[in-house]
Amino acid sequence: MYDSATLIQIGKEISKFSLDDRIGLVSDATTLSRCGYSPTSAGLAFISEVAKHEDNYLVLGGIIGTLRDLKSVWFEEPEHIRNAIDQMCAKIFAPHIERLGYSFPDNESSEIAELRATVIGAAASAGHPQVVKELRDRFDKYIATTDESAIPGDIRGSVFATAVQHGGVAEFEACLKIFANPPTPQHTNSAMLALFSTKDDALLQRSAKFIFETAKDQDIAKCFASLASNPKGRRLVWSCFQANYDALLTRFAANFTLSSIIRAVIKDFASEKDASEVESFFKTKDTTKYSQNLRQGLESIHANAKWLNKDRKDVADYFAKIQ
Repeated sequence: MYDSATLIQIGKEISKFSLDDRIGLVSDATTLSRCGYSPTSAGLAFISEVAKHEDNYLVLGGIIGTLRDLKSVWFEEPEHIRNAIDQMCAKIFAPHIERLGYSFPDNESSEIAELRATVIGAAASAGHPQVVKELRDRFDKYIATTDESAIPGDIRGSVFATAVQHGGVAEFEACLKIFANPPTPQHTNSAMLALFSTKDDALLQRSAKFIFETAKDQDIAKCFASLASNPKGRRLVWSCFQANYDALLTRFAANFTLSSIIRAVIKDFASEKDASEVESFFKTKDTTKYSQNLRQGLESIHANAKWLNKDRKDVADYFAKIQ
């Protein structure tokens, strides 16, 4: 186990390590924090340093995963803490976007294309103002002209999601229209999943209604997962699931889709109170067909709650110190 100073020094010298070692170090820093062997602040300091010297999309993808997990577990913490997580993410990836731009030349390597798409998606999700504006402008141009060149396929999902997340009814309706009449199957998926990125309460209700009334059977599990991954939609989708449990049980009696849905809608909660509520709901149900995913979802809640309770103050102190 390393202290913060040692981890920061390793981060400064990260280029000396092999790719496998760099991926492993980022993963280990996160795992040690979540398991209670080191403070989360040490891991955050480490990945902040690594990101300054790293340009491999696999390593940066690990950093994105760490910050995404942190934001997910801290989803009901004070707004200034959640904003600080986003600001950290935006700060980490903005230099990479400035260097790489938004174009995807035909002759570039797949690794560079993956890197560009990865950092653009991360910065947009974190609300980086310039990146959000760029993606929204591209969405607006596409809607106005249907010019496919405005939205490279590598970032189509990020563009659609950003437009809905930071837009309103117009952007939501535009994605519904693309979903209903898509130029390609890839447009269908991007437009569908974008619907669950909204922050608007009324549109969240519409996105939940979409799951039950419009989504195809093969898509419904990822629709549930997408809405549950939206911090503003997490409690809504759990409530809708409970209200429609019997219908879902009947609809998916012949396969294991319900099992996937259950894990998706519960795994991101982060309190023992939520774990107790989930246990209480399923107490009177026959859980034979989905017992494993239910157990895994509950284990995730307990782990999230333990991590949050252990490092709530540590994370708050870290962001207060660096701001």
